[in-house]
Amino acid sequence: MARMDNKAIAWRFYERAWNMRDIATVDELLSPDFVNHEIEGVTAASHRELYKQGILETFAAFPDWTTTIDDLVAEGNKVVMQWKAQGTHTGEGMGAPTGKQIFMNGITIVRVMDGTITDFWKSDNSLLAWKRLAD
Repeated sequence: MARMDNKAIAWRFYERAWNMRDIATVDELLSPDFVNHEIEGVTAASHRELYKQGILETFAAFPDWTTTIDDLVAEGNKVVMQWKAQGTHTGEGMGAPTGKQIFMNGITIVRVMDGTITDFWKSDNSLLAWKRLAD
């Protein structure tokens, strides 16, 4: 698949799943055997289902959550995204609502094969963001 197509798939996934809150996008654009390399150890649960659960938990805790992709670079079947996200902890999730706003930024690499995302690697400042909720 062409690099532009892979970039479009990655962008469409993040825009629809994380900004339009279209959870069906997870089933559409993440491969059934999707691997989230953030998950350590063995799990009986599908990584795709765990990812979907993570999105729903984020929306429950941060109803105003938004993600912005600042840059996309594609090489072969991998797409690298530089992004930022923010939300206000006003929902029931991830502890009692604090009303605090968090800001995250990071880089995600996705592998696209046959029109779906098969793998996901991410590096971000989420530990600092979650610490802000506890302070």
